[in-house]
Amino acid sequence: MVEAFGENQTATYCKLNAFKYLWRAGIKQFMDNGDQDIKKAIWYLKFAIGEDPRAETREEEVPRETH
Repeated sequence: MVEAFGENQTATYCKLNAFKYLWRAGIKQFMDNGDQDIKKAIWYLKFAIGEDPRAETREEEVPRETH
């Protein structure tokens, strides 16, 4: 994604996705108190600051937007 859109646009995309997940955390009735959405927000924030959370989430589901 960074190669295609650049660092600034990728960071902005990640920050907006983090905001989206934090905003909707706990709204969905079937979710476990929004924990999954909060984890996804953290994932995107890590990516936004230049870390690669994919190495940390091999066993967990990577958010679909990154594929």
